[in-house]
Formats: sequence, structure tokens, C-alpha cells
Amino acid sequence: MKKELGQNDLISVIVPVYNSAKTLKRCIDSIIHQTYTNLQIIIVDDDSNDNSSLICDKYSDDDDRIIVIHNVKRFGSTAARKKGISVAEGQYIGFVDSDDFIHENMYEALHNAITNNDVDLAHSGFFETFADGEIKQCENNFDTGIFDISSEKHKQEFIKKYFYSNTDGNRVTPSIWSKLYKASIIRKSFSLVPDEVQLGEDVLAFINCVRYANKICLTNECYYYYTLNDESMSHSNNDEQILKYIELLHEVLKINNYHTDNFNSDCTDYIIRTVRDFMRILYPDIPEYRLADTELFMNKNVAIYGAGAVGKDYYRQLINIEGCHVIGVYDKHYDTVTFPFCNVSSPVKLKNTDADYILIAIANQKFATKVKNELVEKGITGNYIWNNPA
Repeated sequence: MKKELGQNDLISVIVPVYNSAKTLKRCIDSIIHQTYTNLQIIIVDDDSNDNSSLICDKYSDDDDRIIVIHNVKRFGSTAARKKGISVAEGQYIGFVDSDDFIHENMYEALHNAITNNDVDLAHSGFFETFADGEIKQCENNFDTGIFDISSEKHKQEFIKKYFYSNTDGNRVTPSIWSKLYKASIIRKSFSLVPDEVQLGEDVLAFINCVRYANKICLTNECYYYYTLNDESMSHSNNDEQILKYIELLHEVLKINNYHTDNFNSDCTDYIIRTVRDFMRILYPDIPEYRLADTELFMNKNVAIYGAGAVGKDYYRQLINIEGCHVIGVYDKHYDTVTFPFCNVSSPVKLKNTDADYILIAIANQKFATKVKNELVEKGITGNYIWNNPA
């Protein structure tokens, strides 16, 4: 395709690539077939050792909108994105990861959102795609519209509501994909992210975008398809990278005044959740919900109420405590719940147990207390314990 690129309203799309031969064609095809055609497509091959380089060059030969940069050694995703930004000619910049793909209307919709409302960036929802072909829609419950964040107060309110939120669907994912930016905003934002950061660099860049932006458009239409796979994060993104990211995240939040006295609790909670998310991915065998006092259960008979995620984690830990015997797992949804380790019984059967402790496996203390009171009202007495999941 031969096309004369105009500077006005040109969108530069940056695609960092490393050993993405399996998914790269799908990714590039979704970009070149956009209904918005005034694109500059910048593919940065970060010294791949599969067929990615050949695939990139073939597409470049067939479409003059595509520029391919071949790194002579691997610099990492942050440096690759920065390299793309450095050669971008567009008034607007977007990013697509090489294992993801986008809806054909994505850049037309986001370009219209920016130009019609004179905003600095436009954000959309996204889909999660899985190896078995399942597609799950994410992020469609947050408030949509145009948000003036020109003042410090409005920036803090935006971060508190859409970034620190602990409610799925209400939180705006602080990634750099699924968005379109004015070039001046993303250039400044990414320049503050060190090249050596290979984990969470897009989160840091997004926070900086909020710092520099005056207006943001949020739409809950989903245009981006984010691929979840086991190779997206591995032990190569090790503890050192996690610690580096958390350190920088905390620093960026402080610099941008998103870690003031009023925001301290929200910020701390967010950082804790972030660490948990990374640990859950990197070390899936480590339970997310941990018993705080394992010695309490030594040589005891324990009944677990709750067959959800907390109950499963508690069970795995209890069976490894010296002398501890899990006499049963109980749940009011005993006839429908799936528990991988043993059968789940009706709570009524708790009346006939000789448990030293009835362990309430529910994360929320208020809800756990309510469940305990309901059981007691039904005549199920015993030594109840609620262990704050650490």
C-alpha cells in the first residue's frame, strides 16, 4: 500500500517485538486493516532470535506505512518503546504489544474522541483473550466522559477514583495500550521512565501522563485484545525487577503528590495489591491468603468454613502444619462449589464435629462475622476463628 503521510492527524503506532513469531502476523494485520488509515507503524524488533525479524521485514516491504527498527542486541521493552517514540512523526501515538491485537475501529474511535473533545489522551476498555480461545470483556463499569484534570485537586481525585480503586471494572488499567495520546504528552511521560525498568514501565508512564495532561476521555467501548499467556511473565522478571518497580512506583506517586497524608492509605493499599499481583503470577505455588499464626493450629482438629479461594489456600497450609488435622470443609453452597482437595459438606454437619477450631475462610471481616452469627443462630457452636488473610 502506497500512501502519502500527512503530519496533521497522523497516528504513530509503536509495536515492540521480541520472539513473537506466533502472534506477530495477527497483531500487524489488525493494525494495517484499521478503518483509520493515516498511520505510521513503527515496529521495534528487540534482537529476536526466531522468525520475528523476517515477518517484520516482509510487512515493511508490502506497506510503506511500516518502519522496522532492528536492535543489534536486546535492550528491553522500555528502551524499545522509547526508540519507537524517538522516530515517531505522528501528532498522536499509540502502542500495541506484539502478542495482542486490536479492533479495526480502535484508532478511528480514539482519534475522534481526542479531536472532538480536545483531550490529551483517550482510554478505552479491553478484552482479555486466553489460550483456549475464551474472550472476556474487562473494564466497562467506570464512569465515562470527559474529565478536566488541569488542577492538582482534579488530578488527585482522578487517581484516587480510577487508579487506587480496588473494585474490578471501576479501575482504569494504567497500561499504555488501549489508549491514544497526544505525542507531546507521551514523550514527556516516557522520558522519565529508566531504560532498565522492564516491569511495570507502562504503569509509570501512565501516571506521568496524568501529571502532564489537562483533559482525559474515558470510554467503556472495548477495542483492545490483551492476550494472557504463561510466557508473558516468568522468573526472569525476578524479585529484583519487582522491587525496582515498587520503589519507582512509590517515588512517582510521591513526586506527583498522589501519596499525601490524605492519599497515604489508598496508595499503600494499591502498592500492596500490586506486589500481591506480581507474586501470584511469578510464584503460583505460594498461597495468596496466608495464615498469620500457624502454631495455633499445631496438633489441632480444624474445620474450615468457606470453600472459596481463601478456604483453598488455608487447606493447603493447614495440612502441612505439624499434627493439624482438617476434619472437613463446609460451605452453604456445598452442592455446587468445586473444591479440589476433598468433598464439601453442608454447614449443618458442623454440629457433629469435634473440631478444636472452626476457621472462617472469608477475606472480609464484616462478612465473616455475619456468617459466624448466622451459624451460631442455627445452633452451631464452637471455637470460631477468623484469621485476617495476610
